[in-house]
Amino acid sequence: MSFNADSKMTLMSTLAKELKVLRAKVGLTQQELADRLGVSRQTYGMLENKTQNMTWSQFLALTFLYKNNEDTAKILEWTGAYTPELEQYLKLHDEYANHSNVIRSKKDDPE
Repeated sequence: MSFNADSKMTLMSTLAKELKVLRAKVGLTQQELADRLGVSRQTYGMLENKTQNMTWSQFLALTFLYKNNEDTAKILEWTGAYTPELEQYLKLHDEYANHSNVIRSKKDDPE
């Protein structure tokens, strides 16, 4: 299974529309999320404000963050940013899934 460029763009655009709400739900600042994503705060801000398109890798990393958080997992499904096709794709590419613990929400950090 593979996604064509249009399918990827649709998923990434759908996620981009929800980034502010999702980030607020996991309790991270733009800087904290940018650090976990491996980009500058300015770059993350442009993703969140939709002035820059995210890459497929950024989409996957953000999807793992939000799919693995009980406060945001359902939002991904309701908005259409996480589809059954994407779930199947990720199962086939489990090298990404094995790294899903790299990005964790603030709630998951030990105190």
